Amino acid sequence: MPALKVQSPNARASQTSHVEPGPAAQAEQYLREGRYRPLLDLLEEVDQPDERMRKACAVALGKSGRFAESLSCFDTIPDAWNMDGVAGYYAYILEKNGRLDDACAQYRHALSTREHDSLWTQSHFAYCLEKAERFDEAERAYRAVLDRSPAYTWAVKRLACFLLRRSRHRESLALHRETLSRYPDNMYAHVNFLEYCLYWRSERSFQRHVAAMVGLSIPPKMEVVIALLRYFGFYLMYGRTEVAKRNACIRQCGNIDTTIHRDFDELDEMVAADKSCSLEWEQLKACLIK
Repeated sequence: MPALKVQSPNARASQTSHVEPGPAAQAEQYLREGRYRPLLDLLEEVDQPDERMRKACAVALGKSGRFAESLSCFDTIPDAWNMDGVAGYYAYILEKNGRLDDACAQYRHALSTREHDSLWTQSHFAYCLEKAERFDEAERAYRAVLDRSPAYTWAVKRLACFLLRRSRHRESLALHRETLSRYPDNMYAHVNFLEYCLYWRSERSFQRHVAAMVGLSIPPKMEVVIALLRYFGFYLMYGRTEVAKRNACIRQCGNIDTTIHRDFDELDEMVAADKSCSLEWEQLKACLIK
């Protein structure tokens, strides 16, 4: 009888390390990497995607701005409202589909659990309350986030715009300035202020702050966002277009291989008021999705 060949653990590990991941694992990997287009292409190739894959695809659709499709995908998952890792995001998708009362209830549920009681969920709950015109609750919720983490710049951005819309401009501007003073190296704080200047329609403040950022270390993704804000502020904000500048923005976006996550809600609002450049703006934002 021939002797049995016993493989060492290292040999077995070297063989298994080359095993291709299954569709669900591959989808989750794409999701972690911010590569949503190949994830959604993968969904088209799978006849019966399992719950893990549908969950990844629902999130990817949402992060790609395809909110109605995301909700439809979530609706195929039993108990999506209580699913690990996505209870807060499911509330966000309900919100983006205009179901504000359902979204507020779902945010409250997510915040009641330790897993989902995050700054992201709490700050998006505040924004949902604002959209539902529950303004006192919204302001308390924004400030609760900043009490926990003054450096959470998305909440700074949202509260500043909330205050500006309430005609509390001095408070709004002071909030941005205080954040920039406390966290001068936080690039999100700088870019948020640039976007705020556009919403405030102060091109002069925008240009002054861009000049003040000279010498700062700006990551490539932030350079892309700043380029889009520049184009918006110099052209789209005034209903104008410039093909060469637009194409330069698109080429710069092409140098980034993972998705840039950012809401431009205030700029979207400005474009919606003057629809002449809305298609061009949507095309530019689409370049951020990978």
